[in-house]
Amino acid sequence: MSIAKSISIDKKQKLNFRADIFNVLNLLNHEWGGYRSVINTNAGTLFKNTVPYTIQLGVRYNF
Repeated sequence: MSIAKSISIDKKQKLNFRADIFNVLNLLNHEWGGYRSVINTNAGTLFKNTVPYTIQLGVRYNF
């Protein structure tokens, strides 16, 4: 999911703001995704590996 906003500074200059949310459906349930299985004495046990979602912010200057 992405949200973007463009602001004109001058006739030829613009600022673009952007926010991207990856795996946005994981915001509804934090238990989804990010699990992996590990071979050890507790074979088959699931351990938390990553965050369930990632947010990226960006700014771009066009001239």
